[in-house]
Amino acid sequence: MNKLLIASAGVMAIAFASCSGDDRFPGYDKTETGIYYKLHKEGDATKPVVEGDVVFISQVMYTDKDSLLFDSKKMLQPGEPYAVKIGKSMYTGDMFDAIKMMHLGDSMTFCLNAKDMWAKAYKQPLPAFLDSTSYLKYSIKIDSIYGKDKVAEIEKQQAEMMKQQQAMQEEMAKQYQGMEDSLLQVSLKKFKVSAKPTASGLYFMEIKKGTGPKLKMGDVAQVKYTGMLVNGETFDSSEGRPEPLSVVIGSQEPGERVIDAWTETLLMMSVGSKVKIVCPSSIAYGPMGNGPIPPYAPLYFDMEVVGIKSAK
Repeated sequence: MNKLLIASAGVMAIAFASCSGDDRFPGYDKTETGIYYKLHKEGDATKPVVEGDVVFISQVMYTDKDSLLFDSKKMLQPGEPYAVKIGKSMYTGDMFDAIKMMHLGDSMTFCLNAKDMWAKAYKQPLPAFLDSTSYLKYSIKIDSIYGKDKVAEIEKQQAEMMKQQQAMQEEMAKQYQGMEDSLLQVSLKKFKVSAKPTASGLYFMEIKKGTGPKLKMGDVAQVKYTGMLVNGETFDSSEGRPEPLSVVIGSQEPGERVIDAWTETLLMMSVGSKVKIVCPSSIAYGPMGNGPIPPYAPLYFDMEVVGIKSAK
């Protein structure tokens, strides 16, 4: 029996008006709205997905380099489809537009632009393991479709499930908090950061004092950096890239916003500064984590400001 887990719009009709694919994804067609797609198995063409439906799907998500990010059958209800309520498109060519190309029983793969997804749907900065040219690949199978007349009943059951999940998450948060406190101390020792925490919990240690102007809100800082997990694994780095990372300090714009730990750190730096920081998850990626960063993970960064474009 299908269990219920209606996905929010943040994690997720257009006809097959398309042009041929290009070299980016050989073997795929492309819609006029920029969705690359490939049909693997055709279902019942008389039963399309429409706005307002609740559809039960199986979904596997990869990067465009085929690194697995999510498998619904392993990470949600093992072996079972999960429910998605099909809403209005958040932007042209989004996941809802993609799913509305499908029918009952269809199996398709879609490639969607990651930058558009994070900026326009999630309204969050692009994760460190992706860049502005990245795509995400979604392999989706439609298991069943429930029309609007069944949605109210499903949502009622979903609300009860969400209460149970919230209680479980609160209990998990208590357990993780104790674990994170221990990992923070391990990080400080491992990376030799000897500093007292700021009010936010940031551990900031200056390695080299800068000689240039002090940074302020709105400045565009040119930053070289390396980010590591407690086990010493590098999850992101500017090393090997042709240019340092440009950070608009304090920006809340999609695609520009950085974690709070970075904003606080940069405001204590000037051009030429080199620092080491350890930050708790509360000012990093929190209970959800981000890509290779686990939930409730304290993080370590080496950071150097190599240039600045002052705010107007």
